Amino acid sequence: MASETAAVIIKALKEIVGEQNASNSEAIRQAYSRDQNYMFNEPKQPDYVVRVKTKEQVKKILQFANEKRIPVVPLGQGVNIRGLCIPTKGGILLDMRGMNKILDINLEMMTATIEPGVSVGQLVAACRKKRVRPAIPGAPATVSAFANYMLRGVYHSNPQDGMDHVLSMEVELATGETVRTGSSAISTSYGPYCRYFGPDLTGLFMGVPGAFGVITEMTCKLYDLPEDSKFMVFGFDTWENASKFGVQLMKREIPTLLWLIDWLAVAVISGYSRREIIKKTPMKSFPVVSFPFLIEGTKEDVEFKLRKLDKLVETSPPDHDFRQKDFSVAMSSEEFLGGRNVAGMLKMGYYFALAFFHPLCNAAQVFALFKEMGEKHGFDKDIVSFVSTPTRTGPNNWSGQLTYSEGELFVDQTEPGMMENLRAFAADCVKGLLDRKLIYSWFRPYSAVLEQTLERAGDTKTFLHKIKNLLDPNGIMNPGKFL
Repeated sequence: MASETAAVIIKALKEIVGEQNASNSEAIRQAYSRDQNYMFNEPKQPDYVVRVKTKEQVKKILQFANEKRIPVVPLGQGVNIRGLCIPTKGGILLDMRGMNKILDINLEMMTATIEPGVSVGQLVAACRKKRVRPAIPGAPATVSAFANYMLRGVYHSNPQDGMDHVLSMEVELATGETVRTGSSAISTSYGPYCRYFGPDLTGLFMGVPGAFGVITEMTCKLYDLPEDSKFMVFGFDTWENASKFGVQLMKREIPTLLWLIDWLAVAVISGYSRREIIKKTPMKSFPVVSFPFLIEGTKEDVEFKLRKLDKLVETSPPDHDFRQKDFSVAMSSEEFLGGRNVAGMLKMGYYFALAFFHPLCNAAQVFALFKEMGEKHGFDKDIVSFVSTPTRTGPNNWSGQLTYSEGELFVDQTEPGMMENLRAFAADCVKGLLDRKLIYSWFRPYSAVLEQTLERAGDTKTFLHKIKNLLDPNGIMNPGKFL
């Protein structure tokens, strides 16, 4: 942009948010230019960084940006690993960390109303004081609870509570209009505690990272803290065996939490060094699939579920029963009540993950594809990692055996040719999963999956573009992300 135009724009932005809250300094802009996914999303600085604290400021910024046709990229807490907040077209980076109020915790309605900058740790701490809990994502406590709920995160309680925790929203559109979803749309409703009012407009704004508008307020579900809990681990020698047992466990509605984790992922969180893992030293110490799960509820609920578990183990015994073994070094039920400890992952180098939804019954096929593509592109198949968690789709319902999974690789990005191999591996995994009809959809709209996926969407892609054009006629909202 011409310096004269930039001077006019930064002056207008400062008039909206104050002198200290808008900047086009390169030193400040650089901090927003990349995240952990930089190998797949080329770093790019925004032209301006604007820190907002109120809905009114958000509305004015969007109206100004829409008039000037300046791209806007909203950011909740900035703990990003998928490139969704990288301003690939420049423009305004809308930093919403200052909007960090918990507006309400309603124990009668079992809801919390929050702003975008509220962190998971902040929300968990406030809820614990009232003996309730929010849905807790498998992420550090510093991440935005708001952004995770909007993007449907992966939660510790997926097998029991599912992944949809949002009831209603307030959204600022690029056109200057304010849209309220769910029961909050009706000014005389009892409150923002019901998701439904005609079409599911709450769902419309979920899974799209600021591409349709900027969400400024959200009412989400809360859950009781359990009276009792039992954490235990089984082990399996094949993914087929682990998947079959997982299906039976889910059908009996036993677990609050359940993960299927291969040896490498367990080794990472157990404290093994990168050198030991690359040499596969820990491989013989763990089963092919570790199977940690948590049972929660009242004392009566837990006892009832344990009896169901005992009957299942009698008829379909796991390959390894570790219920009497202490796994606290590798994992603890305490971690599932707060943020995830990811420190062990940092020592492994560049972290790549491709995440998606599929039926649990085909987990072995999906993992085999990742190993196949790994070998094709020069990676040791034993170092290709895989984790899964079944995801409830509704109360007492697990339709489609819905399961969140991710194929992972930890690589040394400094090795010559490594990142080219990784990009080729990722592209072939995406194509293979789609061509072989192994998955339902992607976890989030990563740049690595969008092009291949949307070209298969037919008239649905056209319909989505019509919605985008209606809500964002000048195409300023996080352009290039999702649509």
